[in-house]
Amino acid sequence: MSTISLQVRYQRHAPDEGEEYIEPNFRRAFLDWELTATEAALVMVDCWSIHPIVTHQQRAAQICTDLIAPVAEACRRAGVRVVHAPSPGQAKLYEQWTKYACDAELFGGGGEPPEWPPAEFRNREGDYAQFARPTEPATKKWIDEELENRRIIDCLEPQAGDFVVATGEQLHRLCRHNGVVHLFYCGFAGHRGRPHLRGDGAHRGVDPRGGDDAGVHGDRGGADRGVHRVRERGTAGTGATRTRAATTATATAVALRAPPSRGRKGHNDNGRRRLQRH
Repeated sequence: MSTISLQVRYQRHAPDEGEEYIEPNFRRAFLDWELTATEAALVMVDCWSIHPIVTHQQRAAQICTDLIAPVAEACRRAGVRVVHAPSPGQAKLYEQWTKYACDAELFGGGGEPPEWPPAEFRNREGDYAQFARPTEPATKKWIDEELENRRIIDCLEPQAGDFVVATGEQLHRLCRHNGVVHLFYCGFAGHRGRPHLRGDGAHRGVDPRGGDDAGVHGDRGGADRGVHRVRERGTAGTGATRTRAATTATATAVALRAPPSRGRKGHNDNGRRRLQRH
């Protein structure tokens, strides 16, 4: 059975023995993980073919081509499940999305909306209309004219054996059915790019249920438990974490890497790494 060797970095919230218990003495450390490949999945979020922000799309296309596509192919070879989560509208363009959809998702109906917060607040209507973000004319024009043409970017088109999900509930069913407990996220707009993957207050199948959520995505908490951040020069990272995205366009990519080389003084651990199979 294939396994994946990963060295992940985490932030220690304690000093070395004998040092003062103050934040400047908190250091990062490393853990060596051996993951069963079939218990892991790569989840690619919002890897779109078009975007209204031209500079974002240019950078995203480069990351998809140079980083994410090779990682996805390496995952397929290693036996890691490959999951596409391009948001509900785009997911439903691919026949694979129905595999873990329930009747209500396929045919509509079922399920009562939450009692709280009020529907008017959730929709920013009525007494809560003032809290809605103004609609930008340029954005509305793009949505009206271009959104229907959005798909998954060509270099990451779903392949035979891949999965496509539209909601967090579908992802949870996929993980439960296939025995997946480790999720590696990659994709874009991490601070806002996964609301469609959330279920009961958090991503179902990950945080509330104990699974490993590995990736680089937006979070104001900064609980850095094992990430190598994406730099503008294009290195990528992996680990179990939440952290801020590192590029202006909040474009992030997760790569499965071998342990870092520490042979050259002054070099950090963000160097390019390889996926190891045993």
